Amino acid sequence: EMDFGMFGLGDGVRATMQYFSKEYEVYCLSPVEHAPSGMAMPSAVARAFGGAPVDAAFLCAANPMGVGLSGEGFSEIAAQRSTSQMSVFIERMANHMGAIVPYSARPQLEELAGTYASGGGDASFERLASLMGSTPRPAWMQVDPNARCAANRNAAPALVAGAIDWTCANARTFSCSDIPAHCTNNTYRTADYIFSRYYEEQGAAASPLEQCSFSGAAIFAPSSLYNRWTGSAQCVVGGHVAPPSGTTPQMDVGPDDPWQASTSAPTPGTSQQEGPRSTLLFLDYSSAPPSSPGAARWSLL
Repeated sequence: EMDFGMFGLGDGVRATMQYFSKEYEVYCLSPVEHAPSGMAMPSAVARAFGGAPVDAAFLCAANPMGVGLSGEGFSEIAAQRSTSQMSVFIERMANHMGAIVPYSARPQLEELAGTYASGGGDASFERLASLMGSTPRPAWMQVDPNARCAANRNAAPALVAGAIDWTCANARTFSCSDIPAHCTNNTYRTADYIFSRYYEEQGAAASPLEQCSFSGAAIFAPSSLYNRWTGSAQCVVGGHVAPPSGTTPQMDVGPDDPWQASTSAPTPGTSQQEGPRSTLLFLDYSSAPPSSPGAARWSLL
């Protein structure tokens, strides 16, 4: 197997993982050189098929889909000086605020990302958060009035389950013993039911990244996103009471890629929506213990 791969193990250890009671080191990947072409093997294959080569500089860099949506996470991405990486980070922020980036608005997103990736004096997380939370929202953000707080399909089921326990213990206006059957046979759909009602319980002053995060277990998802998840639209607050009679809901297999929906072209006839609030409160949940997903420290006020 080691003789045929396009990537080998690099020198850096990124993390450790448990597998069948044993701990293994997770290494950075390093492209294998392809002697006949004089290129790295991934680049040679990409050229042969007319594709884009892998940028080896980002193989071990911070992932914009995984860093915290906080000043610290922003700094990790900004340090890479990459427009494409910053674009993913900013789009992820928009998704967590119940918005998508229409296909027609992607050039504006890329331009903004280039500004914040350049490392200028005003290119700070606080400035970016203020811009995205302003009223009216930036023209490149299409805010969905039907966005709901739902389970993040990129989060591990164990993380989601811990957030469910915390939310049920702190809910005031609903009981987790009243969850309908079609929302109880899957961890993610159970969380859709609970998270969306907990967020609604917080009232008009609720902030997506404050009351709808749970250490990354939740996302304030636009409807174009949660409608892709089997059964989610039936379980979020305001959803259908029950699935069609005689049907059995399919199981969500997550994690999947919840950001794909934001790259699609806008639906004809839709209009730009303004958000209901002029400011956002960002919390850094990275230091919160799994058993207390509500605990956090302020990243931005």
